[in-house]
Amino acid sequence: MLIEWEFRHERAKVWAAIWDADQWPLGVSGFSPVAGTVFVGGPFPTMGTDYVGTLECAVTELVPVKMIAIDVVAPRISGPASTWEFRSEMFDRDDGGTRAVTTIHGVDPTSRDEKVALGIFTSVASWIYGHASNDLDHPAPRLPGRLSRGAKQRGRLPRPADHGDGENDCEETT
Repeated sequence: MLIEWEFRHERAKVWAAIWDADQWPLGVSGFSPVAGTVFVGGPFPTMGTDYVGTLECAVTELVPVKMIAIDVVAPRISGPASTWEFRSEMFDRDDGGTRAVTTIHGVDPTSRDEKVALGIFTSVASWIYGHASNDLDHPAPRLPGRLSRGAKQRGRLPRPADHGDGENDCEETT
């Protein structure tokens, strides 16, 4: 399975935008684009499959600002888990932009459940690429007390600072 996206921006900016997990539409816990990082993804919609809706992941290879490989294990309610490798690479374009390519290896083409799950992941990757592209093309000012676009879309609110006086420095904005 292959997902490609063209960006008008240099690779370092694209890398930073794509691998900012706070901007992703699905939750992750413990992710960092560092080799050896183990993290959990989810919940994700299972859409009638036998998956439990979480992912056990590990960053297995990393060439900063060029390539990241992530092993992904999708446990099932019954039966063996599905295991895939997500590999994302970035290439410089002649015009100063970047071409991002994500491949997913280890897919069982006969498994209906894998086809459904990978359809979800393809949509998520396309969403991440699209939002990174839009954010790079139209940067929004980050104002104090404002939530990031990704946090708003996922319904996550920052934790208020605790000063022990019942007041905090955060206020919800829309």
